[in-house]
Amino acid sequence: MISFILSKNGHFASLRCPADEADIEYVQHKLEIADPLDTVVKVTTVNTDIPELKVLEDQDADMDFLNLLGRFMYGLDAHEYKQLQAGLFHDKCTELKDIINVAANAHRYSVIDTNDLRRSGLEYELDLRGAIPTDEVNSTDYIRIANDLINSGTCKESPYGLIHVNEDLYCNEFFDGEHMPPYFDRMYVAACTLENKNGNEFVMLPVKDREIERALKRLGADSAGSVDVVLEETTAGVDDEVEEMMRSSDVFTINRFSKAFDKLKGDETDHLYAAAECVKAAAEINIDLNKLADIAENLDAFTFYPNALSSDEIGMTLLEEHQVPEDLWDYFDTERCGEDFIAKEQGRFTSRGYVGVNDFDTVQKLIGFDQSMGGMV
Repeated sequence: MISFILSKNGHFASLRCPADEADIEYVQHKLEIADPLDTVVKVTTVNTDIPELKVLEDQDADMDFLNLLGRFMYGLDAHEYKQLQAGLFHDKCTELKDIINVAANAHRYSVIDTNDLRRSGLEYELDLRGAIPTDEVNSTDYIRIANDLINSGTCKESPYGLIHVNEDLYCNEFFDGEHMPPYFDRMYVAACTLENKNGNEFVMLPVKDREIERALKRLGADSAGSVDVVLEETTAGVDDEVEEMMRSSDVFTINRFSKAFDKLKGDETDHLYAAAECVKAAAEINIDLNKLADIAENLDAFTFYPNALSSDEIGMTLLEEHQVPEDLWDYFDTERCGEDFIAKEQGRFTSRGYVGVNDFDTVQKLIGFDQSMGGMV
């Protein structure tokens, strides 16, 4: 965890990272920053147990990038955290860009604790290889490996232990100092890269639109239509057809759908796709991502019975909903009951179950569904 005292316009505010958009908005309010896309501030104080990070004091920095550092630090385990400390001590970083890149490449800095040589030797091997079979761990002399490193003359003394830099490991310039790089540390519906001639910006959706607007600003883009959207990943439940819709949509439309999709619970994903299938067939229209977002935002306007595949099953489902005792079911014509209900709702059987419209005004207003359209039963 890391926090900052930030200043601008003669005012001061604290930002604890990782932060969310509400935290950044609060700092902007405290610092009387009128432009919601302006997140560049002066770092007055850095509160951290890593003294090497104090170098950021009196520097101007983007709060989004300060938060990226905080997100990285929060995601490190104890071993990786010590590697970050060692890497910053070794490289003598003075810029936020270089500090974040050390965090992204922490595995390059192996730390040798002379009081625990076996663990140090094992961690060094893990830094190089990423994983080691259990039987090999049990049979390897890691104390000898640690001593070999100490005797190699390549180690540098530090407050965190002896530092050995694994020069042969690839050093990735993860962060260019200007644009948000890809870092997966949050739940998301869609992870996208925005691209133009000025660079790439990574966004994990859903977010508040102003976060996208800041990404566009850093790219020097005047609109969402002036950048290419590369869909990197989607969450479980987003099917192939929806992914194709995303690939042909602008980032704000993807974000709008992601906000709606993120709120779905349980079988509501099937409910959404079934409702979309119903609308597409009944209205004879193509469903794009905006239409799908309309449906997702108004899912309550569509009745959904996933296990009902006939008029009779619709009737039995209605008896269950009305808590009619099962010993009375024989006195009801469930098939006729189901047929009447389907006709009332202009319902259809889809590949995912029954879908009907229970709020025609809402559905007609949003997606042009006409009550005069016949049901497909």
